[in-house]
Amino acid sequence: MVLTWAASGKGECPISLEDAQHLALDAGFEFQGATEAMPLARRADLQAMFEHFGVNSLSAFRRKFWAYELRPHTSLRGGGSGSAGSAGTAPLGLPGAPATPSRGGGGRSRWGVQQAGDETYVGELLDGRRHGSGVLLTKAPRSWVLHVGRFSEGKRNGPGVVATSRGERFEGFFLDDVMWGPGEYRFAPPAEAPGGKSSGDHGAAAGCGGSSSGAAGGAAAAPAGAAEQAPAAAAGPHRICFRGMMNGQPSGKGCLEWSDGSVQAGQFDGCNCYLAMREEEVAGVLLVAADNAEEARAAAAEAQAAAARQRPDIAQRAVQLFASLEAPA
Repeated sequence: MVLTWAASGKGECPISLEDAQHLALDAGFEFQGATEAMPLARRADLQAMFEHFGVNSLSAFRRKFWAYELRPHTSLRGGGSGSAGSAGTAPLGLPGAPATPSRGGGGRSRWGVQQAGDETYVGELLDGRRHGSGVLLTKAPRSWVLHVGRFSEGKRNGPGVVATSRGERFEGFFLDDVMWGPGEYRFAPPAEAPGGKSSGDHGAAAGCGGSSSGAAGGAAAAPAGAAEQAPAAAAGPHRICFRGMMNGQPSGKGCLEWSDGSVQAGQFDGCNCYLAMREEEVAGVLLVAADNAEEARAAAAEAQAAAARQRPDIAQRAVQLFASLEAPA
C-alpha cells in the first residue's frame, strides 16, 4: 500500500526510505531535471523535504509524521526529535524563499517610495533596500507589470501576486525575483493578428509563446490573469492556466488547462509536456500550488492594507505616481 500524506498524525505506521521518497515526490520535492526513468534516490530530494519540516534524518521525520497531521505545505519547526514544537506555516513547495523577511542587519524598517528608471516601488525599506511588504510597478517591453507581496534584501522573495497589463497573472512564491515552486499561472488572452488569427505570444511571459514579453519568465514579473478572453476568432484552442511547479516558467509536475476544456498532466519544461502523467499522479503538487496561491493572495492583501494603514501619505503618493505613468507603447 502506498503511504500518503493523509496518514500523518494518526499514530505510528511503517515508513520506509522508499515511502519517504514517494512522499517527497508527491509534494514536489524533486531534483531539477529528474525523469520518471531515474531511480527514486536520484529523483526525490529528501534533504529539501527534511529541511522544510525542520528535521535532519528519516527517523526524526517518522516521529513528526506520526505525531502531526502534516500537509506538504505545512512546516513544524522545532521538536525535531519528536517533542511538540510550535506549529508554523511555510507554504513553500520548495525551500529557499523566506516566508517572512528577516529584519536583521542593524537597520530599521520604514515605509517609502523609490523610483529608478521604469520601476516604482512603494513599501518597506531596510537600509535603503526593499525589505518587507510592498508594491512594485515595472514597465516591461510590452506591458506594465505589477507585483504585490513580500520582498527581501532588495528582491522579490516569498509570497506574492504579479499581474501584467496583457492579462497574465501568477500567484505563488518567488526566490530572488524568480517564480519558484508550486503556484498558479494564468496566461494572457490570445492577441489577434490581422485576419482574426492568434498571434501566438499570449504565453510568452511563461516561456510558452512565440516571443518573450520580458515580463514574467525570469526576473521581471509573473503571469496569470484576470483579463477577459479575447474574441473567439483565434484559431484553435489556447492555454488558460498552468498549475504546478515553476522555476521562472513551468518546470516539473503540473497541469496545463486549455480553452477547449482539455487538461494536460505531467512533467513540463516551459509549456512542453515531455512526460504525460495521470492527474492523480500530480495531485500532491496541485494541492501545494493551490495553498501557495492562497498564501500569495493573503500577502498581497496585507501589503495593500499595510500601505494604507501605516503610511497613508505614502499610499496616496503611490496612487498619484501610478496614475501619472503613461501606458507603454
